Amino acid sequence: MPTAISNNPRFRHNAELAAIFRQMAACYAYLGKEERFRTRAYEDAARVLANMSEPVDAFGDDIKSLDALKSIGESIAHKIVEYEHHGRIAAFENLKRKVPLDLLELMDAEGIGPATIRKLHDALHVNTRKELAAAIGQGRLHTINGFAARTIEKLEALVKPDKEKKRIPLKEALPVAREILKGIKKIPLVEKAEIAGSIRRKKETIGDID
Repeated sequence: MPTAISNNPRFRHNAELAAIFRQMAACYAYLGKEERFRTRAYEDAARVLANMSEPVDAFGDDIKSLDALKSIGESIAHKIVEYEHHGRIAAFENLKRKVPLDLLELMDAEGIGPATIRKLHDALHVNTRKELAAAIGQGRLHTINGFAARTIEKLEALVKPDKEKKRIPLKEALPVAREILKGIKKIPLVEKAEIAGSIRRKKETIGDID
């Protein structure tokens, strides 16, 4: 079954929308537990779009048919059509003004969750990886109450400059990730597995495979 991670041009909008909905889910996760239902809804919608057997743009403006898809409710169906027409989603543009979007990518790392990123942002007013790297270099993370040394070490590892030198192109990392995923899915006790992190978001270069 073709998927949005196959780089098939026919599924370009599936991949783009899946990436946007994952980012929206991350934004809602950052905003707090009161948004947990939206977080889950957008995560589920992204998963469906990434694994559809047909291009999402084949549905055109058919809200009813999109709404009938698993995990795609009427609200998300309207956003899909909005993207098809305008190449953007207004709700996502509004969300980006409320969160440190660049830092939300760090939530893919083990042990770095929404609460950690929110505390970083609120305490140090950092919005980007570059600003975080500067704060780390100045030792400012040690001034945050409740920040464990292990957490600081993880953040240092994520933003240190030499990490970028070890990154490889997406086109090289993707086949390796697929083979790993194929092997994991063959393990009897594994119920569900999928590619995550920078590969799932279609970043140009990849630091590690999640």
